[in-house]
Amino acid sequence: MTTASNLAASNNSKLETYVKCGICLDFYDDPRLLPCSHTFCYKCIEKLCGDGMGQCPMRDNSLIFKHTIHQLPINRVAKDLVESIQKSFTSQSKCEQCKQSSSEFHCETCSKHYCTICLRREHDLNEFKSHAIDFIVNANPNHCCAEHTEEKLKYWCQICEKVVCSDCLLFQHQHHSFVQLIQLKDKIQTNLQSSIQQLTSMKNRIEQLSTNASKDLQRHYQTHVEAKSYIERTFDDLQAQLEQRKSQLINQLTLKDTEQQQLIKENKDHLGQFLKTLYMRELFIKQLLKCEDINHLVEMNTDSINYSQLIEGQYEEFLQGHTFDLQDFLVGNALNDLQTQIKSFGEITTNTFVNDGNRIRQLTNLSQLSGLEKPLQLNGTYAYGYRFDLKAAFKLNTLRIKAKLHNCKLTIFIIDHHDILREQKDFSPPPYYSGSIRMNWINIPMHCQIEHNYGLFLWVRSNGNQIPFIAYKDSNHNLRRINEQISVRSKRAQIADPVESLKLSSKMNVLYDGLCSTENDKEVSIPALEIILDI
Repeated sequence: MTTASNLAASNNSKLETYVKCGICLDFYDDPRLLPCSHTFCYKCIEKLCGDGMGQCPMRDNSLIFKHTIHQLPINRVAKDLVESIQKSFTSQSKCEQCKQSSSEFHCETCSKHYCTICLRREHDLNEFKSHAIDFIVNANPNHCCAEHTEEKLKYWCQICEKVVCSDCLLFQHQHHSFVQLIQLKDKIQTNLQSSIQQLTSMKNRIEQLSTNASKDLQRHYQTHVEAKSYIERTFDDLQAQLEQRKSQLINQLTLKDTEQQQLIKENKDHLGQFLKTLYMRELFIKQLLKCEDINHLVEMNTDSINYSQLIEGQYEEFLQGHTFDLQDFLVGNALNDLQTQIKSFGEITTNTFVNDGNRIRQLTNLSQLSGLEKPLQLNGTYAYGYRFDLKAAFKLNTLRIKAKLHNCKLTIFIIDHHDILREQKDFSPPPYYSGSIRMNWINIPMHCQIEHNYGLFLWVRSNGNQIPFIAYKDSNHNLRRINEQISVRSKRAQIADPVESLKLSSKMNVLYDGLCSTENDKEVSIPALEIILDI
């Protein structure tokens, strides 16, 4: 007895005789009809006529001349059949780049199928904007329940959040609330349309940030060139004994420039990767809007909402802008006693700026120290920070620190000169920071007033799994001038009281290090945290 599977296999075998070339044994590529009505690929016919003339492989005495091949008519039926079969294979095809993952996108411009990872890797931003890329929807054409194969999927279980059939409602979901799928279509499409608008707005803002990052890179390079030129002009006016110092300064400038360019490029790359994510998400949702498959719309709805929330979190972080340093070369007004001061003549100053997409403004870097950046291990025993010496109070808007927190909660304390707690901020980094293997700049909104002799301390309690780190540079207790209005002293304090019991306006029981150590007549080294203030 002939089974359905045997019959299907037989039909498929017969179909291949209509869609595959008898010469290359592959699907037709530009099928052309010979005068004898046999069909072959255009390129295969060209190979037959290598010497100017060929004969039909079916040996029916039909002659083919090379100069008339282009006049052979296209076999439209065979061409349409091949396209139809290839299109039916699309939902099950593998990524043509990695050959492993299932294809999720089809780029009509490249004529290739890609998985998500390969699409992002193989397309730059300009290609995302110009290429025609479609999201492949793998829908269930039968809309039948996997368990009750004769029943259609017609309902959405609001408790289990899944598509079910009528039999499922009678048994597994008997007391669950549900709605018909048709009732959800308008709501889902409205939500998707709103998501498209939001993604478009986010994409436009990130594109502006990416453009500004390119300008920042050019500005950084231009400032570097101007500073280097000034260094060269200044040292050309000095005697030969200045040459060594000049070389040192240029090397310092070049090293820092390489570091800063890399940081700006990395930020631009992050913006680019996020833009790709937005483009891909936009393509995904646009394709869903075109989808008439109600079941698939419902199944994808929850994932779409959750993923959009994650994108929004990343988007808000990017809106804080990125920090970068611009260097300049400064020379003191007095050049007296140059012979004795030659070893310390001139310095490279660093000013930190933020570009938030709207404007560029200067930030206040509390470290401003030369030397290598190091990771400080935080174990909850000490809080680290600064004591301020101010000529005028200022309003702190955002605190930026460079750290790797590993899902640890960071606590910021602002205390006055009597150790009275004026502000306390608990901050948990976004999930995408926790998985980073390197320290990242983290933006923390503060919105508080800083007065003379106030202290700013950071405290982190380890979560027991991974130890948090914060960036610092070696320093000492000496007062360090930041600008005309602000000077700071690096401080470390032991938090004696349980943090959870602290309240605003209460006195903190902090145990400070001494101003200096008498051991070997050397000062105790206090780490200078990499903290930047937006004021």
